[in-house]
Amino acid sequence: MKEKFLKKLIDKMILPLVLLIAARYLGIFLASYLITIKFSFSSDFNFWSLPFIRFESKQSLITSANSVSWLVVYLALIVIFGFVLLRNLYFHEHLIHPKFSAKLHIKRLEFLIVDYKEAFYQATAWFILNTIISSIVIAEFLSGLIINSVFTVAVSGGLILLVLYIAEAFLGEKLASEKI
Repeated sequence: MKEKFLKKLIDKMILPLVLLIAARYLGIFLASYLITIKFSFSSDFNFWSLPFIRFESKQSLITSANSVSWLVVYLALIVIFGFVLLRNLYFHEHLIHPKFSAKLHIKRLEFLIVDYKEAFYQATAWFILNTIISSIVIAEFLSGLIINSVFTVAVSGGLILLVLYIAEAFLGEKLASEKI
């Protein structure tokens, strides 16, 4: 049973992980455009959380680029994980009213309706990634590699998502225990 759970969870983590890694590199490209920081692709790199990129600028510019990159990652995390949680709360197949479900089918939005197991695995995968990314951001903040405002956005966004995840988990448990 644990093997099946882990396989399904890893399966649900692949796309979110790819999206967040893409957001991290997109943040670096955006920072290089805004700050005009020089970097190159190399096997030698400055940050363990950002492989294959070697910065060729001052430390203050590198810290700014790293901060912009983490800000883009957290904005992507907040938007996508928030969407997953809100979809799980409002479009849960055991919670949605049949008339509203029919309207969604007419408008071809039935993909929003999610079953209990799918909702659980998706939310858990995003929660684990949120925890890992928050830990990395805290470590880089303590190392002086992220500015205060980005750290504040990251921690507050992570905590809000944590509270929403817990609320969604309690609602899921309540729905599973009740006969609807």
